[in-house]
Amino acid sequence: MLAGFARQFNPLSLSKAGYHAGLTSLLLLMGAGSVHDATALNETRTLSFHHTHSDEDITVTFKRDGRYDEEALKQLNHYLRDWRSQEESTMDRHLFDILWEVYRDVDGKKPIQIISSYRSPATNAMLRRRSSGVARFSQHMLGHAMDFFIPDVPLEQIRYAGLRLQRGGVGFYPTSGSPFVHLDTPAPTSKTAVTATTPRQRANLACSPHCSEASRTTRMTRVPAPRLSAKKLLQSA
Repeated sequence: MLAGFARQFNPLSLSKAGYHAGLTSLLLLMGAGSVHDATALNETRTLSFHHTHSDEDITVTFKRDGRYDEEALKQLNHYLRDWRSQEESTMDRHLFDILWEVYRDVDGKKPIQIISSYRSPATNAMLRRRSSGVARFSQHMLGHAMDFFIPDVPLEQIRYAGLRLQRGGVGFYPTSGSPFVHLDTPAPTSKTAVTATTPRQRANLACSPHCSEASRTTRMTRVPAPRLSAKKLLQSA
């Protein structure tokens, strides 16, 4: 992304002062990205959950010094089991990274409240018979998804944090009996921004075609993510 920005940076279209200011901003952006990447390699990541159905609580450090803790992941596999059938699966570890980054982004303070995570095929089929909003090929059955909310954090703020990552599916259910956001791990096929064009689409926002129940209630329109020129970046500063 920064390389593309640099190619768009035309010093002839700016004043000398503006050129130096823009170049300084570009270097700072590049440096900040490098520092973040280097830090992320050695991060220790911990998550706290409360399951709204099993009433169980857990705090797990799933990554230490940039490495996944396999025992911690096994704990999470059990904790996030299908609460109806008690069946377990292997959760996609990258889902926890997404959750951790979203939680940090929204400055969460209280445990993540889980509505649903792993869902066995039998449970999914049962739910499909009850509701047309349940996806036949739900990512929940693969251990790739979680429905949740964070106390004292607006759902829209959680949704936007998930969309900013552009690393998987995002579903938005503000009018559900227990309002929640859905996140899953399949990444979009290209770097795209997601937009909705009707009130129903805006009420349920998702970015992967089979990610969740959201994919059955919402048809999404993908548009290329906007790229800011150096001139626009300086104007917005």
